[in-house]
Amino acid sequence: MPAFRILLACLIAAFTLAAAPAPDPAQPIQDFAKALQALPAPLTQPPVAAAVAAVFDLPGIAATTLDGRAATPDQTARLQRITANRLARDILEEQTATAPQWAVSETRTLDRGGWLVTTVARVTPDADPETLQWRIVETPEGLRIADVLKGGASYVARLERVLERALQVRSLDDVLAGMEEEYGLAPP
Repeated sequence: MPAFRILLACLIAAFTLAAAPAPDPAQPIQDFAKALQALPAPLTQPPVAAAVAAVFDLPGIAATTLDGRAATPDQTARLQRITANRLARDILEEQTATAPQWAVSETRTLDRGGWLVTTVARVTPDADPETLQWRIVETPEGLRIADVLKGGASYVARLERVLERALQVRSLDDVLAGMEEEYGLAPP
């Protein structure tokens, strides 16, 4: 009889797992848009950076950006904070009177894992629609945004190139300190 109960419990668990809905790769983008819309106007860098940190895979972006270079946990955390603030500043520079309304136009699974979600938004009423592609990955914390591509250009690849050029002439700590100064962040 105990074997039957174990088998029954396993079948119920398998059915429950099979019935669980698949994650929606567009959810982090929708969460990000809602977070931006909920912020009081005018938008400022600290709350936008907090919204970025809530939905972007900052640890993964830091690892990609460092490209195998040795970094202490403190340096990695600093780079994550810098990345959130850099993204926030870039968003604020493109900000119009209202928060973006991204409409998902396509979602496809990537061979290397994750998804590529294409969105379209009209930044201003008279402007052409802006198309962005968001690379979404599954992390232990859930689905997160790993990169944003605009016109085919990767935000993370651009950040990696900036860091790579700077590291040719300065140490990682010096580069991070310069970036912290640029984005108005007090060094830790």
